[in-house]
Amino acid sequence: MKKADYIKDLTTTVYCQHTRSDFARNTDFHIHDCCEVYYLYEGTVTIYVDGSCYVLKAGDILLMSDLEIHKILAHSGSVFSRKIVHIYPDYVRPYGTEQTDLLACFYNHPVGKNNLIHLDYSKQKEYESYFDKLSTGPSDKYGDDISYRIALVDFLISINIWQQSQDNIIDPICDERIAPIMDYIEKHLTDSFTLDDIAKDIYMDKYYMCHMFKKLTGAPSFNTFV
Repeated sequence: MKKADYIKDLTTTVYCQHTRSDFARNTDFHIHDCCEVYYLYEGTVTIYVDGSCYVLKAGDILLMSDLEIHKILAHSGSVFSRKIVHIYPDYVRPYGTEQTDLLACFYNHPVGKNNLIHLDYSKQKEYESYFDKLSTGPSDKYGDDISYRIALVDFLISINIWQQSQDNIIDPICDERIAPIMDYIEKHLTDSFTLDDIAKDIYMDKYYMCHMFKKLTGAPSFNTFV
């Protein structure tokens, strides 16, 4: 994979996407030039973020900064629906204050750690309401541009409050047996490599490695990672 292939650029300051399918659009490792709020509306999906694996269920939010490379794995035969919001950091920063850093939820944790939050039913509905407002975008009506920015600020304040509620934080899968596999993949993103290359580097039987990885991460196939 070439570097240019895994840097995904967006063209708007706030970009909302609601997609329902049985496959992941970005099947390669990639990183955005913006922050991403990935909300799983329906189904189950596995997402790799740097050195961690997260198994998302409906009602989960995954927060990813522009520093975190990731990859989405659809579970075979399973339909999943997601409501995603991409936000450019430079667009949001002017609305923050010394007391309230609106981007803190994306950057106040180590890369690949504490990315996942589970929302209860009422907060799921709150997120979906914010998403509907943001995805519509501002109209030409007087004051609507300001109302849109207020909705964006309110959205990020809520995300930060949910993220700071430690009871809602879900730990990633960080099994010590997975770590060397993830490290190898991340270090060789721009290279061409095979399962045999990984197994040889970490001194593990290829078939055992594939079985273990699938069992621990829920990924339908190890081949979807390479």
